[in-house]
Amino acid sequence: MAISGKDKPLEELIDQLPPDRRAAVKDFAQFLLEREQGKEDRRLSLSWAGALRDLKDEVTSEQLEDEALDLWRGKGG
Repeated sequence: MAISGKDKPLEELIDQLPPDRRAAVKDFAQFLLEREQGKEDRRLSLSWAGALRDLKDEVTSEQLEDEALDLWRGKGG
């Protein structure tokens, strides 16, 4: 019967793994750290705000939404 590792420290569990699995754990930990660091950098940029100001009398927000959905669905424009 295998002994449960639920109560063991993470380092001890990793030490019990074969080298290739330890490398996989390290890669995954690095991935998680990069992903976490990326969250700090993912602030919404509103640099485009007002870019379509000159079209407000020609195009409605509904038309823009429809066009955006078509582009997102791959239907082109």
